[in-house]
Amino acid sequence: MLRNWPNMRRPLGFRARHAGASAQQRETNVGNVRNIDERITELHEKLRQLKARQARIAARRKALDVKLERRADTRRKILAGAILLARVQQGRFDAAEFRSWLEEALTQLDDRELFGL
Repeated sequence: MLRNWPNMRRPLGFRARHAGASAQQRETNVGNVRNIDERITELHEKLRQLKARQARIAARRKALDVKLERRADTRRKILAGAILLARVQQGRFDAAEFRSWLEEALTQLDDRELFGL
């Protein structure tokens, strides 16, 4: 089969479809190429815009995650502090030891005043 390839008959109308194109057809082909180039440019711009949008969404999602983690951390600290203060008031935790922790850890004046130090 491959030996006969150059001698194979082409389908009817092949030459008519693939023969030299007229000037109008060549101009249409050039116009199509321009349209394709314009379309490629448009698609590149759209891709750039979509990537920028995706980056904004990711940044917003990350900021929200940071905000939620900070909120959870604050809540944990409040709850742990409330439990410790309740235990000190109930006499289940040594008040003197707690006070020494506060003396050691609190350095700002308004923080110390809050605990009467």
